[in-house]
Amino acid sequence: APIDFALLLDESFSMSRPEPDGSLDGPGGSKAFAKKLVTMFLPLGINASRFSVVSFAADATTRVGWSYDETEINDGIDDMTADGLTSISDGFEAVRHLFD
Repeated sequence: APIDFALLLDESFSMSRPEPDGSLDGPGGSKAFAKKLVTMFLPLGINASRFSVVSFAADATTRVGWSYDETEINDGIDDMTADGLTSISDGFEAVRHLFD
């Protein structure tokens, strides 16, 4: 059965530490985890899985709408940088709109 994954990732300043584990970047960071999750559900497709990427800091940013393209999804994950305050509620609201 097809699965929709909406990745909601924190990119606020608190995610800049500690490196390399438990942060946004590094081998144990949330970017690496998100990419691994995408890889686990290859091949992507209309009869398989699709992903979206939403990040939040002071505001939410939809980096990738629904996509079957692994490169586009990973590029959206890579575009995140840790900075700013934290508004998880904006992130949840942006994800909710993906399902409208």
